[in-house]
Amino acid sequence: PTAEPTNPPSPMPTPLPTPPPTSRPPPPTTPPPTDLPEPTEDTVTKIFFIADTPYSDKERYNLMPNHIDQLEDGDFLVHLGDLMFAMKDRCREGAYSIAAEILQKAKMPTFVLPGDNDINDCPSIQHGEDMWMKYFHLFDKKHWSHSFDVTRWGKLNESFGFLHKRVLFLGLNMVGGTPYSWDEKSNRHRQHLQQVKALFNEHEGKFDVIVLMKHAIPRYPHQD
Repeated sequence: PTAEPTNPPSPMPTPLPTPPPTSRPPPPTTPPPTDLPEPTEDTVTKIFFIADTPYSDKERYNLMPNHIDQLEDGDFLVHLGDLMFAMKDRCREGAYSIAAEILQKAKMPTFVLPGDNDINDCPSIQHGEDMWMKYFHLFDKKHWSHSFDVTRWGKLNESFGFLHKRVLFLGLNMVGGTPYSWDEKSNRHRQHLQQVKALFNEHEGKFDVIVLMKHAIPRYPHQD
């Protein structure tokens, strides 16, 4: 027998195929509004920080001089301390003088803070303080003419603060390692707290940001 006939064609047309997906990415979402103003020359400060160098003759005669020479267009530079490796250099005068000579060639005002290797770890604390006073006392003021209105304090005038473009910059003598005198450390930190509070009061309403500059991380044993 013959096969059964096929069903008659449907009068309904076949639906069109689904259109291919678009290759266009979705429009970007609108960023959330911010209250911060656009940066301008009057609000942006360019700072360079350096620390823990020079620790060797290679750094003294090659790496650090080349690095300092390449820094340009900054408002100021801060060395956060440890201008030598006290265990190796034994706080010899040449280590201080070479570091000072390198930093003097910076193309911007340069502030220097003490690290533990510069005074605290020296075989003689008095010698370390004497070398600091000879080579780094008022370092920015001796070698550059700048308009920063700097407040200084500390036994060696080593700590400082100033206001610049609504930012309060504070350079503090806080170092790592075991202090040669816990009493000296406590008194120094107490003086720092008093001076910082005084600067807060003096510049109240004039700053939006605070920048703390120091050699040690503000944690134990510096929470006194």
